[in-house]
Amino acid sequence: MTDSQIRTGSRSERDLPSGLALAAAAPLSVAIMSRHPTISAHEPAARLAEAAAEADASRLVHGSIIALSVVLVTGFLGFAHRFGARRPNVRSGLLCYIAGSLAFAGAAVLDGFVAPGLAARFASADAAEVNAVLPVIASNTQLNRALALQGMLAFAAAAMLWSSTLLRQPGVWRWLGIAGLLLGGWAVTTCVTQGFTFPRSRFRTFVLLYLAWTCGLGIAMAVSPRQRRLA
Repeated sequence: MTDSQIRTGSRSERDLPSGLALAAAAPLSVAIMSRHPTISAHEPAARLAEAAAEADASRLVHGSIIALSVVLVTGFLGFAHRFGARRPNVRSGLLCYIAGSLAFAGAAVLDGFVAPGLAARFASADAAEVNAVLPVIASNTQLNRALALQGMLAFAAAAMLWSSTLLRQPGVWRWLGIAGLLLGGWAVTTCVTQGFTFPRSRFRTFVLLYLAWTCGLGIAMAVSPRQRRLA
């Protein structure tokens, strides 16, 4: 080991692969979500036609988000290994994050694959068929929202559990712990006070802030040595 590695830690001690996974996948997720198709029509038949036209783009966006969620889980596995996966709060945080990722993946399947499939199937249907499928589409939307809400709450729990460990770490880790506690606490408090719902605008804010927090964790993992060794 060289003198510089003794002073600052080797690249492996800095958890570079896991850190880069988090630091890269988080902003990529934001960039991809910005390409999420939007439906502007109001009439059911027009909405189906517009959704059918955007079906390929919707599948690409949501499929990419699911793929990036696997990268993020991989990065957080490294995070848990770094801070002690045997610690109850670290292990529980990891389980919450995995559960949240599965919930968000389910929501992405419903929104990015099931909904466009229904739209493509009934885009050219007559009025009677369109009216018949509307309850199915509404149920799909409600299930999508329920899964997204569960995913958000699981992510918030993970942030607070991990932050309880980060608060005991020096330097930037303590600030990341404070940010994680505030973010997770805000999400849970808002959900409870809103009757276990979450306004769409605040949901987007939570996702953006959570991904920014994730990116910060990744950068810290990549550049901060696990421990300093005396020469």
